Amino acid sequence: MSAPRSSVARSSVARTFRACASGPNGSSGTIPEMGQREGSTAGPPPSVFPRPASGFVGRRAEVERMLSHVDEDTLFLVYGVGGIGKSELVYRVLQEVRMRPGWQAATSVHLAIRPGATTTRALAELLEAVGAPPRPRRGEPTEVAHLQEQLAVLAAVLEDRPTLVFLDDVHHLPPAAVAEALHYLSRHVRRSRVFVASRREIHLSADTPPPIVTHLGPLDAHSASAMVDALAERMQVPRPADEEVLRATHGSPFHIRRLLARTTPEDDSLEVTLGELGEDARRLLRVIGAAPHRPSLAALRRRFGDDAAFDALVHDLGQRFLLEVERGRARVHDLVGEPLARHASEAERAAAREACAALCVDELERGEAPSRMLAVDAAQLYLEAGRPEEAWAVIEGWHSALAAAGQDHLLREPLARLREALPERRVAIDLLRARTLVRASLIDEADRLLGQIGEPRSAAEDVRWHALAGEVAQRRGALGDAEALFEQAVARAPDARTRLQARLQTAVVALYRGEGERARAIVDEAEAGAEGLRATERARCDWVRALSWLYDERFDRGLADARRAREALEGTGSADLVSRFAMVETLAAIESEDMKRAREAAAAIGETPLRERVASLYRVVLRYAAGGAAGSVEELLEAHDAFRAQGDTINAYVAGHYGAGALAEVGRLGEAQALAERNAELVRRAGIGTFVARSLAQQAIFAAEAVLAPMAHRLADEALAIPEIGPLSRATAHRAHAHASTIEGEFAEALAHLARARESVAGLHAAQIAIEVEHAAVELVGGSLDAAVARAERAARSYRDRRRDYDAARTLMVLAASYIARGGKADLLQADEALAQARRLAEGAGYRAVQVGCAVVEAALARRRGEDAQALLERALRELDPERGSLYARTLLAAIEGGAGAKAAPGAVALLAHLGFSAAVDGYLVDRSGRRAATEDDVARERERRELFVDARNAIIVARGGEPIRGRPMQAALLATLIRGRGEPVSAETLYTQVWGAAEYHPLRNRNALYVALNRLRKSLKEPFGEREIVERHGGGWRVAEDVDACAVLPVREAGDRA
Repeated sequence: MSAPRSSVARSSVARTFRACASGPNGSSGTIPEMGQREGSTAGPPPSVFPRPASGFVGRRAEVERMLSHVDEDTLFLVYGVGGIGKSELVYRVLQEVRMRPGWQAATSVHLAIRPGATTTRALAELLEAVGAPPRPRRGEPTEVAHLQEQLAVLAAVLEDRPTLVFLDDVHHLPPAAVAEALHYLSRHVRRSRVFVASRREIHLSADTPPPIVTHLGPLDAHSASAMVDALAERMQVPRPADEEVLRATHGSPFHIRRLLARTTPEDDSLEVTLGELGEDARRLLRVIGAAPHRPSLAALRRRFGDDAAFDALVHDLGQRFLLEVERGRARVHDLVGEPLARHASEAERAAAREACAALCVDELERGEAPSRMLAVDAAQLYLEAGRPEEAWAVIEGWHSALAAAGQDHLLREPLARLREALPERRVAIDLLRARTLVRASLIDEADRLLGQIGEPRSAAEDVRWHALAGEVAQRRGALGDAEALFEQAVARAPDARTRLQARLQTAVVALYRGEGERARAIVDEAEAGAEGLRATERARCDWVRALSWLYDERFDRGLADARRAREALEGTGSADLVSRFAMVETLAAIESEDMKRAREAAAAIGETPLRERVASLYRVVLRYAAGGAAGSVEELLEAHDAFRAQGDTINAYVAGHYGAGALAEVGRLGEAQALAERNAELVRRAGIGTFVARSLAQQAIFAAEAVLAPMAHRLADEALAIPEIGPLSRATAHRAHAHASTIEGEFAEALAHLARARESVAGLHAAQIAIEVEHAAVELVGGSLDAAVARAERAARSYRDRRRDYDAARTLMVLAASYIARGGKADLLQADEALAQARRLAEGAGYRAVQVGCAVVEAALARRRGEDAQALLERALRELDPERGSLYARTLLAAIEGGAGAKAAPGAVALLAHLGFSAAVDGYLVDRSGRRAATEDDVARERERRELFVDARNAIIVARGGEPIRGRPMQAALLATLIRGRGEPVSAETLYTQVWGAAEYHPLRNRNALYVALNRLRKSLKEPFGEREIVERHGGGWRVAEDVDACAVLPVREAGDRA
C-alpha cells in the first residue's frame, strides 16, 4: 500500500474520543440509513451523517490532520479494531468539513457495509445513493468488466457534483475489489471526497495516488479517563474508577459508552447483557441483525405488534446500547450482532431470516423501502431460511422493477440457487436467467442456457424462449434465424401485448437489413392490432420508427421523431426509453450537422443512460463531430475494440465509423482505411446492408484522399451496387468518384458525379454543403476560378456558422488556394486571411492533412510575393513527415519539385500549376468542363481522342482522322477562344480583344476584320467536316456547336492570365 503522507504522534490527548451519548434520553449516537443521500440546498443541506455529540473529546490531532488535506486529496482511510471509534472520527471530520464554504452545498452519502455483502451489491447501492440514474446492465461480458463500467459511472457522478462519501465497515468486502475500486476513484475523482473505515488494512497498488491514512489505537489511561469524565457528567451517572474502566473496556470507546450506561463494570460483559434479555428482545435483535438494511420501526411494529410494549422494548435495547435508532430505522451494531447470532440455534436464525424477508417485502409493497434492491435481499433471506417458493415469488414479482433500475444482474446468484431448489420451476427460472444474461450482453452464456431448456414448456414460456433465442440470433448477426424465431413468438403469443413485443423485435430485424419501410409497416400493423396500449408501449413503437429513419439515412425524420418522443417522455420515469430516443437523436443531429441539438440530446443520455459505456461512446462521438478528432480518436478505437469483443455489432460499428473519420482527420489515413474495411466486414457478416454501403463509401473517400483513384472508383461502385444504400452514402460514393476523377483530370466526369450526389440528398443542407466543397475543388483544378471562390466562400460561411471545425479548415484551405490561383491583389489579401484561419483550426485540433495543404498554399502565396517558397515547403516536410513515407510527403515533394519528380497525378499537377509550381506543366487543356494543367503526354492523349483539337501554342488545328491544319495562327487563336467559352456564346468584343490583343473593340472599325477571320475559320473547318456547322451564331455571339467534342491546349502564361 502507498505510504501515508504524514503521521500523527500518538499522545494521550490525540487518542481521547467522543465522550457521550447524544440526548437526554440516553439514546446513543447512531448510524444513518444505508446508502442515504440528500440534495444541495441554499446553505448547508441536512447531513445524513450522525452528529457527534457536543461533548466530543480528543482525537483532535487526527481531526486536524484530515481537515488539512480535505481541500486537496480525494481518499481518506481510517483503520482500527471494532469499537475503536473509526466511524465517530469520520462523523466529526465530516461535520467540520461541511462548515467550510467550499463544501456547504456538497451532497452527503453514507454506506455501511453489512456482513456477507458482495462488491456488486455494494457498488449498486452506492450508485443509487449518489443519485446515478437507473441503467439496465448491458454490454459487459464479465463481472470484472461490469464492475469497471459501474466504477466509471460512479466516478462521473462524483466528478459532476461535489459529494462527501463515507464507506463504513468495508472489511466485509473482498480486499482486492475494494483496493481496485479505491484506486479507480482516487485517480478519476477530484471534486468529491471519499472516506473509508475498515478493520483491515487495504493494500492499494503502487500507482494509486497516496491516500491520507489514519490508524486508531485503543485509548490510553488519560484519554479513557477524559472520556469517562465527559460521559458521566452528561449522563448524570456515578463515575467508575479508571482502573475498572481499563480492565472492563480495554480502551474501546464503544465499550466505555456501554459501561457508563450500566454503571458497574462487574456485570458489563456483553454476553451477560444478552443473557439478561427476554425472548422477545432477543428475537427482535436477531431479526434486525439479519437485515441487510435498517428496517423501519413502522414495519417492525406491524411484525411484532403495534403497542406500547414494542416501544418500551426498543427503548430498553437503546438504553443498553444494543440497538441504534436513527430517522425511524433500527440497526444492531456488529459487535452486538455477531455474538447474538453465534448463540442462536439454527432454527432461531432461520426464523429471523424469514421474518426479515417478510419485512423487506412489506416495505417494498407499501412503498417504504429505501431501495428496490430489498427484493434481492428478500429472495436471498428466504433461500437462507429454506423457503425457496417464497423466494421465487419475490423474484417473479419484482424482476421487472429491478430490470428497469438496472439491478437485475443482482438476481443471477439467487436464480442459480433456486434452479437447484425448485426443479419443477426450472424452465421459468432458466428463462429469467437467460433474460438477465442477454441484458448483460453475455450472449454465448445465454445461448448455452437456452439450448439446455427443453420440454415441456407452457405457452407463455414457449413464447419467451423464442423471443430470447431470436434476440440472441439478432445480436450475433444471424438476422434470418432471428426473424424466423420472432415470427414463431408472434404466432404463439397468448395475448396482444406479448404479440406486440415480438412484432417490434421483427421490425428491428427488418431495419437492420435496410428495409426501413417494411419495418415501419410492421410497427404500424402491430400497434393497430393492440388496443389499450400503455404510454411506454407506444413509445417503444415510436423508438423503432425513429431508429428506422436513422438506418435509412433520413436523419431529418429520425431527428424530429426522436426529439418529439423524448420530450413527451420527460418526467414519466421511463429513463430507459428516454435514453434510447436521445441516442437516436444525437446521431441524427450529428449527421445533420446540427451540433446544438446534438449537444442537447447527448446531455439527456448523460443524465439517464442505459449504461455508461454506451453513453460515453456517444459523448466521444459528439466531441469528435464538434472538431475534436485528436482528443477523441483513441477513445473511439478503444470503444470499437471493446464493443466488438462483446458482440455488440451496432455500437462497435458506430465507434469504428467515427473512429475511422477521426484517424483520417489526424493524418493516419492508412489506419483509417483499415478500420473502415474491418467495419464493413463486421456489418456485412451481420447482414446490415445500409451500414455495409456506408462503410464502402467511407473507404472510397479515404482511397480518393490517398490519391488511389482506381481503388476509390471500385469501392464507390461496390457501395452504389448495394440495394439498401441510403441517400447520404450514395452521395458520399459519388463524391468519392468525383474526387478520384478530379485526380485523374476527368473534370466532366467529376461534375457529372457531383450532380448525381446532389440528386441523392436533395433538401439535406449539410450534405449539399459537402458537395459544394468538392465542386469548388473541381473548379479550382480544372474549371472556373470565380466559381471555385464563390462555392468555397459559401461553404466556409456555413461550416463556421455551425462550428464544424474540420470541414471549415479544409474549406478555408480550398478557398485560399482559389484566391491565389485567381491571383488579383485583393485575392492575395483574402487568401492570406483564409489561410490564417485554416491553419489556426488545423494546428489547434491536429488536422494533419489540412496542415499539409496549408503548407503548400502558404508556399504558393510566398511564391506570388517573391519569397522563398521552397524553404517553407521543406520545413513543413521535416515537421510533418521527416521519413517522407506518407501521402503528405508525396504531396509536399510534388510541390517542391513542381510535380515532375513526384510522379503526381494529372489533377495534382494541375493544382500545383495553378498555385505557381509549374515546372511539370506544358500547357492547359480547355473544354466544356473547364481547364486543367497538362503535360505533353496529356496533350497527345487528348489530341488522339477528341473530334476537334486546337494547339494554340503551335497554331495547329486537328480533326479526328484528318490532316493537321497548320500555318493559320489567327484561326487557331479564334477557335481556341471559342472553346474556352465552354459552350456559352463569345461576344465580338471578347473575341477581338483576346485574339487581336486590342484594348477595346469598335464595331465600325473592327467588325470587318473579325467577320473575315471567322468566315476563313469556317471555310477551313469544311475541309475535314464538310457542310456540318462547327462554329455557330448564338445569342449575340459565336460558339462551338453543342454536338462537337472539342478541346484546346493553351500556353501556360495565356491560360494563367485569362483563366
